[in-house]
Amino acid sequence: MISAFPEEMAALYPDIKRAGNLREAMQCALNDSGTDLVAAVHPAPEWRSTATVVESATRTSDTHLARRQRLFNIEFSERGVCMASGSTTELATCVGPVVAWQAGADLEQLCAAAPFIRPTALGLAFEQGTAVEFIWNQFLESEYHDPALLEAAYAQPALRALRPYTSMNALHFSRSTRFPFTTDLPFVIPRDEGGYRVVWQIESSSMDSWWLDLQRVDRDFVNAETVADAIAVVLEHLPDGCGPAIDGTARDLDKPNAISGETHVPADHDVSKQAEPVRE
Repeated sequence: MISAFPEEMAALYPDIKRAGNLREAMQCALNDSGTDLVAAVHPAPEWRSTATVVESATRTSDTHLARRQRLFNIEFSERGVCMASGSTTELATCVGPVVAWQAGADLEQLCAAAPFIRPTALGLAFEQGTAVEFIWNQFLESEYHDPALLEAAYAQPALRALRPYTSMNALHFSRSTRFPFTTDLPFVIPRDEGGYRVVWQIESSSMDSWWLDLQRVDRDFVNAETVADAIAVVLEHLPDGCGPAIDGTARDLDKPNAISGETHVPADHDVSKQAEPVRE
């Protein structure tokens, strides 16, 4: 059930108030354009009257209303990654880019259809096939509490070909670039008392399942005093053929036609597991 349109927003959006909610208004606008796209109720309960989503198997156009000024904010996503976004004051101007995006437009075509739309830096990286490199650079420039660990991991070709992500300060490596990430590779936990704990799956050569419940899967670990030792342990327990990361989700790796190496890796990135010297 969609809640009533907020009275405090009625003055800014009298047209949406008359329609009942944004989903109804968007559907009318889509119908008027001649498309058969369907505007769905937004999954977030608090936004059900002030937001709507148009989606397909891989793409989403998410529109929601600003509360303090009249703005229709749109985000365009592909397989969980926000690729572009923009804001406009009129609902009618949202329809063209929504139709274009759901029809398969690339970022250049999308922005040409609506000058108020701008691609995200991450979206451009995914479209250009450089997502892993881009994400690593973001991590290296971030305020992660152990930059030496990031730098040591990035120095190894086998690891920088994978997608880094963090969970509870632990540094993980994924065989897929998009969420959900894989959880079956060794990961490193910086210890409060100093040093590192490296955790790996006991049968580390098995990659049949993309998701491993960390509380149920048999794992082993070792404590390492230095970052060099920690990365050496990760490389030792890295399964064969686990990279480069594919441009997809962990679920895609379960498909028979899953292909490794779809993500661009710079030419000098030899994905051998041979460890390179790490500077402390």
